[in-house]
Amino acid sequence: MENKTIVIDNGSGYIKAGINSSEEPTIVFPTIVGIEKNDETKRIYTGDEAFFHESNLNIYRPIDHGHISDWDKAQKVWDYTLNCVDPSKSIKDILLTEPPLCSISHRKKMREIFFEYFDTLNLNLSFSGLINRRKGLLNAYQFFEGILKKTLLFRSDFDYGKNIKKPMVFGSLTPSEDQ
Repeated sequence: MENKTIVIDNGSGYIKAGINSSEEPTIVFPTIVGIEKNDETKRIYTGDEAFFHESNLNIYRPIDHGHISDWDKAQKVWDYTLNCVDPSKSIKDILLTEPPLCSISHRKKMREIFFEYFDTLNLNLSFSGLINRRKGLLNAYQFFEGILKKTLLFRSDFDYGKNIKKPMVFGSLTPSEDQ
């Protein structure tokens, strides 16, 4: 029997998850959680479901610039992810991506949730790529002779794609000289 591992790529914009033996992710969905505005029910929607019911929901994004900003809602996203990838809950090994320069407390909390709540046997926290541009975040990693050099990590929380598209305004007291 082949050892299977669930791979979860935590993105600020999208979660991508699947089984290590597959070429493609099993599921890709927006990293959002929606809670009904109705005070009585407070039903929770995740991913595409939240997107489709957006008008009736308060929408939350539990991952911001690669870091988890709301642990309870991130746990709901992971629960949804694991139910989609492995409904029988038979796979107990997980590879989870983390942002570069992730704090020790952040890593500790992820381990706590996966070992205690999801009953994970083995958890690997790994960087997601060599150069990674995601919603609100740019990461670059440098390797020397096959070894990741943590001192050479680059991380920018500036969303270049989003911010460059915003119109720029320039005012001048001498417009003829500035053209």
